[in-house]
Amino acid sequence: MTSGTFQPARPSASTPRRPRFVLVPRRTAETGRSRGPRGLMWSWPDSVDPQAVRDDLRQARTGALRCRRGIVVLAVLGLGTGALMSLFQTGVIRHLPDPPIRRFHSDRVNASYAAYQYGVPAGPLSVALHATSLLLASAGGRGRATRPAWLPFAAAGKAAVEAGAAARYLFHRLPVVERSWCAYGIVDAVLRIGMFVLSLPEACEAARETFLEGRSTP
Repeated sequence: MTSGTFQPARPSASTPRRPRFVLVPRRTAETGRSRGPRGLMWSWPDSVDPQAVRDDLRQARTGALRCRRGIVVLAVLGLGTGALMSLFQTGVIRHLPDPPIRRFHSDRVNASYAAYQYGVPAGPLSVALHATSLLLASAGGRGRATRPAWLPFAAAGKAAVEAGAAARYLFHRLPVVERSWCAYGIVDAVLRIGMFVLSLPEACEAARETFLEGRSTP
């Protein structure tokens, strides 16, 4: 087990922050950076400090944070569509309005066997998944691609699985199985694919920091 020394984190010159300490291995104490197996960053100072997270989320203008804000917007919209489907699938409302276009039958799609196949309606499941995406997008500050690197990987992995399920829903279940279209399900599927696209830049940055730079760091 690697021995360590406590080293005070350097305060920012622009924004006052409360003192905090970070456990850093002795062999890298002079650099202020630490890496675990395979180059994974395990130092968490800027990612968990409440003031740093608040300032980054509200004021920083990096590309990764712009993508995360986009995911937040899409997740909130997804909560709305999931809530409407949940109201219908639990009997709170009796009808989902459809656009005046042929083959749009949202009631039929949302009352089908597939919508209840896991023992719980698809609407509440959708709400839970979007809430998880919202949580992952808002966790950590702007440096989370390196500290801790697992957050971008978790967000992108979850988004990839959901984007694949959304594509299957759009191109197989609706036109082949249901032979009907659901406006709410289509919107939900497009939102999930959009969240996957927005999660890729930060995941690529995290992979570069974790694996490429990790190999070059002695």
